[in-house]
Amino acid sequence: MFGGAAAACRQGEGSRLIGTMIKVAGTGHKVACGPASWPSGVRARPTFAPMKPAPTLPAPRNFFQDVHEVVRLIPAGRVSTYGAVAHYLGARHGARTVGYAMLAAHAVRPPVPAHRVVNRLGHLTGRLHFATPFAMQLALEAEGVRVEEDRVLDFGQRFWDPAAELG
Repeated sequence: MFGGAAAACRQGEGSRLIGTMIKVAGTGHKVACGPASWPSGVRARPTFAPMKPAPTLPAPRNFFQDVHEVVRLIPAGRVSTYGAVAHYLGARHGARTVGYAMLAAHAVRPPVPAHRVVNRLGHLTGRLHFATPFAMQLALEAEGVRVEEDRVLDFGQRFWDPAAELG
């Protein structure tokens, strides 16, 4: 593999090439020429240039935290959808993941108004994940949102689109 470099090292024995780095033509590898005392008569061993320090990257974003931040912005008396929140965050097909974030919202501080997120038709699909099956409906009704048969009645008027509202 490094035959050409080994030959260059052998040619340079006794000259200034001993103990220096030689670049192997066409490969970009560097090999060090060393003394004949290396095991098995090896004259060249590959060495690699020191690694560059890793670039300073911003801290990775946590999608659940981003979802919680957006949901906290939904005004009282309005509702949004799992898909609209996902689309706003750049996860066009991430509605299910937004739902998982809403499941995890019960332990988050400051509180996340998860009751304001419904499915694309206005149905309270997350209602079974609240303390009681009617807690989501009661929380929405306390904000003035009318709900019948687990569906927001005036969904078109109550819909809050983060892409349109937040830009």
